[in-house]
Amino acid sequence: MNNQLLFAPEDQEFENSNDNPCNAWKIAIIDDDILVHQVTKMVLEDFTFDGRPVQFLGAFSQKEGYKLFEEHNDIAVCILDVIMETDDAGIKLAHDIREKLNNDTTRIVLRTGQPGLSIEEDIISKYCINDYKTKTELTSSKLRTVITACIRTYVELINLNNYNSGIKHSMEICGSILSDPSYSSEIAEYSKAVLDSVSDVLNATNSHNDLDVIGLIATISESSSEQILASINEQGSPLNKTIAEIMPANAQEFILNSSQQFAADIIDSDLVLCVKEESGTKCIAFLKDMAKLDDNETQVLLSYLRTMLQALTKRFLH
Repeated sequence: MNNQLLFAPEDQEFENSNDNPCNAWKIAIIDDDILVHQVTKMVLEDFTFDGRPVQFLGAFSQKEGYKLFEEHNDIAVCILDVIMETDDAGIKLAHDIREKLNNDTTRIVLRTGQPGLSIEEDIISKYCINDYKTKTELTSSKLRTVITACIRTYVELINLNNYNSGIKHSMEICGSILSDPSYSSEIAEYSKAVLDSVSDVLNATNSHNDLDVIGLIATISESSSEQILASINEQGSPLNKTIAEIMPANAQEFILNSSQQFAADIIDSDLVLCVKEESGTKCIAFLKDMAKLDDNETQVLLSYLRTMLQALTKRFLH
C-alpha cells in the first residue's frame, strides 16, 4: 500500500455489533464524512497488534458517537473528527467520553480537515487527547503507526486498572475473611476459605472462569512434620493426598531450601509460596498450573496469598 490516503468510490454503512468473536481491538471512527470511514477501514483492514485483528465501529455525529461509547466500554482507539454537526462537536464528545462516561482508557486521536485549525493546549491536556492530526498529514503509514502506539498504551492502562482493581478486591476479601468470627478459631476452616477465594481474586483482574484452582495450604515444622490444612481439586473437593503426591519434586525442593521469611516463585507454571514463622515452621501455599495468569494477575495473587499466610501464622501458629 502506498503512503497516501486513497478514497473509496462507493458508500458503505457500518454494521456496529456487540459481538467480537476474534477478540479484536475495537477502533471507533467518528466522522461525518463517509469517505473518511471508508479509507480508514481500507488502510487498517489487515492491521493486527499482538496477533489480534481490529473491529471497526462507526458514528457520524457527536450524538451517535456518544451512543457508541455507551454501548461499547472496550474501545481501544477513537479516531475523532473535530468539526461535525458543530465546529466543536468532536471536542464536546471527547469531554463527554472522559467526564460523563468516566472513560480514561480509550486513546483519542483528533482528526480535522481544516489545516489552519488549532486546538488549545489546555483542551488537549484536560480531555487526555492523545494525538491531533490533520487529515492530509495522516497518511496510511502514519495512521498505522499512530494506531499501534495507541493500542500499546491502551493495553498498559487496562493492565494497570486490572491490577489496581485486583489489589483492591483482594484486600476486601482479606478483610472479609479476617473479620469473620467463624474463621478465627479453626485453622483448617480459615485455610479452606483462603483457597476457595482464589477464583474470586483472579476474577477481579480478568475473566478466569475457566481456570481450575488445584492446590493446598499446609505447614511443615522444623522437624519436617507435615500437615495439610486445606486442599482443593478442580471440582472444589479435598485432594485427599499427601504433600509429596500433590507437589512436584522441584516445588518441594524450593520449600525445603527456603530460608527467608517470605519466598515465592513460579516453577514449571505452578505457584509456590512459603512464609517462615519464628519457630522455624513454614506455612506454604501451592497452586497448580497457573500458566494462564499474566504478570499483573500473578502479582495480585502473590500479594493476596502472602497477606493471608502471614495472618495465618500470627493467628494460629504463635
